[in-house]
Amino acid sequence: MRLSRPRATQPTRAERVRSILTVAHSMTVVSDGLHTEVRRLDGTGAMGHIHLHAPDD
Repeated sequence: MRLSRPRATQPTRAERVRSILTVAHSMTVVSDGLHTEVRRLDGTGAMGHIHLHAPDD
C-alpha cells in the first residue's frame, strides 16, 4: 500500500515577498517613477516594519 503525501504547495506572492524582506537590510522602493531607499529593515523601530497592500485589480 502506497502512502500518499500531501503535495507541496507553492508559496503565495505575499510569502515570497516576506521571505525576501526578512533577509534584506535595505531596499529601493519605486512608485510612480520616484525612487526611495529604505534602510534598517531589522524589525526594530518604526522603519523596521513594512505594511503592504495587494493592488486593486
